[in-house]
Amino acid sequence: MSAVDHGAPPDALQLVVRDAAGRFRARVDMAWHLPDGVLLVEVDGREAHSRLEALVDDRRRQNRIATRQTTLLRFSGADAWDGTLGAEVAGFLRGAGWSPRPFDGAYRLPT
Repeated sequence: MSAVDHGAPPDALQLVVRDAAGRFRARVDMAWHLPDGVLLVEVDGREAHSRLEALVDDRRRQNRIATRQTTLLRFSGADAWDGTLGAEVAGFLRGAGWSPRPFDGAYRLPT
């Protein structure tokens, strides 16, 4: 079951994340507004993300978007297919008090 099946459709797909100055920092697979920040979710396919070079790139990108208001969860492609992603994200969002609110363009990281 997907996040949609669990009642938590993403507020954005392929969301562009920019820093406070407007510079590109990342593009994330899925995102949800939280009352006090944002939940960003990445789905890492085995082939594209298992190489050492990709792991280093993923780590650098994650560090560029880490703030007190950003939560980044990472899942495998298998997690997406077997329902783990949907169940875990929906549970996280319920605990955070999420309610649907689409993004208006790119997300700007707080200063």
